[in-house]
Amino acid sequence: MAYTTRTFWSQAEALEFMMERQKNNNSDEILYLFSFESQPEGKRRYQVADIDVFIHEYYQLPVNQRHTYEIIVDKKPAKLYFDLEYDIVANPNIDGPRLTTNFIQFVLNFMRKRSDDLDYSIKDVLVLDSTSPKKFSRHLIFQTKDPFLDNIAVGKFVNLILEDIHGCLINHQCPGVINSSLSRTQQTQSYADSTVFSKNLLNSLEPHLSRFEHCDCIDDYSQLKFKDMLEFMVNKSDGTGIIWFCDMGVYTKNRAFRLLRSSKFDKQECFTIAPENQW
Repeated sequence: MAYTTRTFWSQAEALEFMMERQKNNNSDEILYLFSFESQPEGKRRYQVADIDVFIHEYYQLPVNQRHTYEIIVDKKPAKLYFDLEYDIVANPNIDGPRLTTNFIQFVLNFMRKRSDDLDYSIKDVLVLDSTSPKKFSRHLIFQTKDPFLDNIAVGKFVNLILEDIHGCLINHQCPGVINSSLSRTQQTQSYADSTVFSKNLLNSLEPHLSRFEHCDCIDDYSQLKFKDMLEFMVNKSDGTGIIWFCDMGVYTKNRAFRLLRSSKFDKQECFTIAPENQW
């Protein structure tokens, strides 16, 4: 059996070839689309390939030439994934690996709450590390049995997770929490743009985060301290406010997701298995 592999200078041409090949092919061949940074200005090549062919070729490359990304193709099934990051200088008191583990714990409990079929553990999560001296960085890929419809659907699911974090915080009352009026995001709000929705959640929380300064309570269902959940919102690098620990800009069509053992062009930090990974 001849395995498919073909390289293009245009993503559109690569996608067209991939779709036509799969449309006209009666075999069980599954093709993937990858991109390669080859110049400092970000110019890329694209490869459509059978996964076995790609892996063989990829690991023949010297480490300093691996600048490779998988393209999460529009309208194709996608796993649940996260891009977690924060500026280290702007967040000097955050323990990144601990925060990552807490975030995974919250997501896993959220999934269990929604369905008995989503009962997974931290051992089902691949955790990749690309931390530099300036930026803490983790990628999470949940190894669930069934994928999402596409990565746009993944983004909508992540919005629900952030909405749940928001709900946990605004609904909590205890003697240690300073009373204040928190706005509640309307349930009917559109999910069409994941970044807009998540930003609205953040804007409604930001003025009230200090109310938890003297709260040591633990959330019943996530088993996390409310103070720990506050760290899911981190300081911006320029000090002008806060952003979510998880980047909501990564759920767009034909998104490039850097691979294990690959680095950005002219950068040294490649993705490796994170110390807290248990998968």
